[in-house]
Amino acid sequence: MANHEQAPAHILLIPFPAPGNMLPLLDLAHHLSTKPNLISISITITIVVSPNTLPLLSPLLSTSSSIHPLILPFPSTTSISEPPLSSFLSISHSLSTLLSPILQWALSSSLPLTSIISDFLLPWSYHLSQQLSIPNLVFCPFSALTVSLAHSLWRTMPERDLPDSPGSLVSLPDIPSSPSYPWYHLSPMFKPQKDGDTLHGFIKEALLKNIDSWGFIFNTFSDLEAPYLDHLRRGLLRVFAVGPIRPLEHAPPADDKVIEWLNTCEDRSVVYVCLGPQTVLAPAQMEAVAAALEISGERFVWCVRGPGVEPEKEVVVPAGFEERVKGRGVVVEGMVAQPAVLEHKAVVAFVTHCGWRSVMEGMAAGVKMMTWPMGADQYVNERVVVEMGMGVRVCEGVDGVVNVEEMVKKVKEVMMVVGREREGEEVVVVELKRKVAAAVGEGGSSSEDLESLVEELCLLGRRGT
Repeated sequence: MANHEQAPAHILLIPFPAPGNMLPLLDLAHHLSTKPNLISISITITIVVSPNTLPLLSPLLSTSSSIHPLILPFPSTTSISEPPLSSFLSISHSLSTLLSPILQWALSSSLPLTSIISDFLLPWSYHLSQQLSIPNLVFCPFSALTVSLAHSLWRTMPERDLPDSPGSLVSLPDIPSSPSYPWYHLSPMFKPQKDGDTLHGFIKEALLKNIDSWGFIFNTFSDLEAPYLDHLRRGLLRVFAVGPIRPLEHAPPADDKVIEWLNTCEDRSVVYVCLGPQTVLAPAQMEAVAAALEISGERFVWCVRGPGVEPEKEVVVPAGFEERVKGRGVVVEGMVAQPAVLEHKAVVAFVTHCGWRSVMEGMAAGVKMMTWPMGADQYVNERVVVEMGMGVRVCEGVDGVVNVEEMVKKVKEVMMVVGREREGEEVVVVELKRKVAAAVGEGGSSSEDLESLVEELCLLGRRGT
């Protein structure tokens, strides 16, 4: 009996193979492996990866001897690049073929699994947990509001006021504050099944099984999304809000030249522009953003190519732009360690596509966000940002082109209110940064939820169930 009670917890992590989904889950694995063990049971973590996504684990594997990769050939082409949003459904479906090889591995493992943590978009892992008779936890790289919307839309699609118009409003009275959204603001993944769309039907049915899972883990915090977390707690067994999850350094260090240049700038004087890992703006969009940054006269760092962009896709920086802004702005092509840039004392504003990881990093850094949602869950995330007073919209849509005069005006307003001229007036940004620090600090809501999660996972190991 004593040996049984001291059995280690062995957790299988199954990430969705896209950096925006995968990195927060890897960060969670780091925290699970390093959090002080509350009940003296060790935690072993095995992470499912392909040969192509294995490099993302390198920083994590170097931090802990209790974390191990399970390398499997994936059924679809995956890489460190972020896949197109349009392919997420098909990737989710194709990855269900991993169920059999993972099951075979689990049944032959010398250290039995005690639980599974899988990405929200891999609902077939619920069936894996049922076959192994162990609990499955769902990791949500989205906001609690987004998951509330998804559950509502899958169960009952409300009427639209203008059914044939992409701008028709969809009202969701069963969600706190009864939000309404234009049809085109909702992710195609969360919209109802179309006649004859067998892929969407499969995904909808499978994702609804997530609701039966043992628990849900969110990269968010109570002070930000309390109404939606409480709403979800009424329909889910266990909800852990553990964010913002502090990132481990997965990317190469931010370009030394970028950090060195930021070190020469005044405090709270720089705008950081990065529109996500998949984005390369069209020439007309590049021209407009470049013109706004140039006319504003403000300092900036502009990441013009995300890490998920195909190498062959051309980035067209307007001719002569870099020379004209030399000394006042830095144009970066490729990856930067975004948290390091956002948390630099010189950075005060963030032009963002509103991916949830970027939103969390922006809030943790205490910067004002200037929003340009492109699709997926980004419009929903933007609403959280704007309603909290953390951001203002500068553009929308993958084909949107910023109004140069409007963007200049908003950049000036943000820099004046939050920056060096009237520092201290942007109470919301400062207060929310304080709330983030409190949530993840000792005794904070996210810290306590993380401790509860670790304790529960360890107890699952002790019970051997």
